[in-house]
Amino acid sequence: MELMKLTSQGQPLEESFEKWAETVPQTLRNPLFHWTHLELKRYFNIGEILQPSSDKEIYKKANAILAVKTPIQLLEHMNVEVVCTTDDPTDDLQYHKVISKQNFYSKVFPTFRPDSLLLIEKELFPECITKLEDCVGFSVKNLESLKKAIQHRIDFFDENGCRLSDYGMEEIFTSDFTEKEADNIFKKRIRG
Repeated sequence: MELMKLTSQGQPLEESFEKWAETVPQTLRNPLFHWTHLELKRYFNIGEILQPSSDKEIYKKANAILAVKTPIQLLEHMNVEVVCTTDDPTDDLQYHKVISKQNFYSKVFPTFRPDSLLLIEKELFPECITKLEDCVGFSVKNLESLKKAIQHRIDFFDENGCRLSDYGMEEIFTSDFTEKEADNIFKKRIRG
């Protein structure tokens, strides 16, 4: 039984594993080669070299262990004391709330990742603002209300154990704008 069938990008998990198995032999003398095999040995008791000829058997063995061990058991076995997830500002953090009430060895905290609210040029930006409005319960129609909404979400994340922010923007362009000019740009973008 496989616990997960798709990667976060929607690709079949077994296919991703097969692609990694094709890549691993190319990483010989690179830490990736050693880390891959160290983790297979330590956590799955698998001593074979991961390569295309062994990928199906290794995948099967690893999934047999994943079928009986929970992620929290694996984290404890790995001596992981803290895990910080990457979360959108509009996330309700419901699973963090559940986990925080458990007495697990590993603590799990959210990380605030506001990329969606900073990348104004992206096609989905207006949709992100609508989600933010739904989340905070008030309209975000200007720069001042955007800052208020973001602060509202930061406070919510803080209340739920967040102490870190994470950014994944590939490029950041800057220009000098007054707050009034930035407000006008924001209003125009929201209006389409």
